[in-house]
Amino acid sequence: MSNHLRRALENNEFMLYYQPKLNIKNNSIDAVEALIRWQPPGGEMILPEKFIPIAEETGLILPIGEWVFDHACQQIKQWLSQDLPKIKVAINISSQQFNQPNFLADIKNTINKYQIPANLLEFEITENTLLDNNENTVNTLKELSNLGIRFAIDDFGTGYSSLSYLQSFPIS
Repeated sequence: MSNHLRRALENNEFMLYYQPKLNIKNNSIDAVEALIRWQPPGGEMILPEKFIPIAEETGLILPIGEWVFDHACQQIKQWLSQDLPKIKVAINISSQQFNQPNFLADIKNTINKYQIPANLLEFEITENTLLDNNENTVNTLKELSNLGIRFAIDDFGTGYSSLSYLQSFPIS
């Protein structure tokens, strides 16, 4: 499977689907979540629960995460150029990706590459990312937050943190 994943990256077999996020207060779509899918040539679409764990295990989650972020930013740029309403795009960020030394620089470079407003981005991170509460985690969250990027906790309740613990982070 890891060899197939490497080939999928090389052959651009991934695609993003955008799932609407509905604001129940005013019944409007305020954001979308970028969801990756894998479409091998001539095969059935593969959902992320089948390949993401293997990608995390093999380290392929890093280039896949970069691909997702780049393509989501490219899509934002395209929507902006079409004068569509500005909506946030939520992107899942793996803890491996978040903890890379070049993560912050890569995010800034991609935002600058597409010249998009950072406040149209929301990163969904897991509790486990926050449980590594080291100085780097806190500083990265603050810097990204200062750029205008918002954060949401994905799969809250699967880890060991509490709501009071989360108050020390810039989580929206």
